[in-house]
Amino acid sequence: VYPNPTKGSISFANFAKGSSVQILDLSGKVVFSFNVLNPVEQVELNLSKGLYVVYANDEHSATYMQKIVIE
Repeated sequence: VYPNPTKGSISFANFAKGSSVQILDLSGKVVFSFNVLNPVEQVELNLSKGLYVVYANDEHSATYMQKIVIE
C-alpha cells in the first residue's frame, strides 16, 4: 500500500485477485471497500485527514492489515 502518507490517491500492489479490501476509521467503521481485480489497483480515497486502517483478506483466509495516514 503506497504512498503512505497520502493526500488521497493510494495504490494496492501484490494483493491476490478477488481479495476483499476494507478501509476503516479508528472507531472501526468501514469507510471504503472494494474487491481487487488487477495486480495493482489505484483508488482515490475521498476521506477526511486522519489515520485509517487497511484490512484485506483473500480466498485462502490470508489477512493483511496496515495503518495509513491521509494528509
